[in-house]
Amino acid sequence: MFAIGIEWLMRRAIITRWDKREEAEWPPHPDRVFMALVAAWGEAGEDASQREALEWLESVPAPPSLAVPLQAFERTAFTSYVPVNDDSSPVGKKAPFGAMGSLPIGRNRQPRQFPAVIPESPTLFLIWNVDLPANLRPALTEICALVTYLGHSSSPVRMWIEDRPPEPTLVSIVSGSTLLSYR
Repeated sequence: MFAIGIEWLMRRAIITRWDKREEAEWPPHPDRVFMALVAAWGEAGEDASQREALEWLESVPAPPSLAVPLQAFERTAFTSYVPVNDDSSPVGKKAPFGAMGSLPIGRNRQPRQFPAVIPESPTLFLIWNVDLPANLRPALTEICALVTYLGHSSSPVRMWIEDRPPEPTLVSIVSGSTLLSYR
C-alpha cells in the first residue's frame, strides 16, 4: 500500500467542478491529481524515468481510496471579470474596450467564478492498495515535489509519497473500469 499526500498550503482549495463552473469540487477527483502530476512532469522536461512512473500509476487497475476531511466549508462564490487570454483584439464588436491602466488599448473581460473550499484539515491522501515498485519510487517522489498547485493556480500544494496513510474515509465504487463515485 502507498499513498500520495496532498497539503493545501493556504488551507483552502480553489477547485471548480468541471460540470458546474460556479461550484467547488470537493473532494478533488483523483484524475485531477493525476493531471497535475502529468503537467508538472511536462513542465519539468519530460524525464523518461518519471514518465515510466506515471504510466505505472495510470495502469493501476483500481482507483484510490481517499482519506479526506469530509467537513468542508464553501466560500461564497463571487464573480470577477478577468481578461480573456485568447482574444488580443483591443476592439470589441461594438466599440474599443476600456483602457488597460495607462495603455490606450483594452482587453475583453469575461465573468468568471472562483469557488473555494476550506476543508476541516488541509491534508488529504489518495491511497492505493498496491505496492509502489521500488525502482519507480524515486521518480514518483520527484514528480510529486514538482507539483505546485491543484485546481486553480492560487491553490498552492505540497505533495509527497506516504507509506503510512490514515484510514480511508471514502472508498471507490467501481463498475468495470469506471469510477462511479465514493462512499
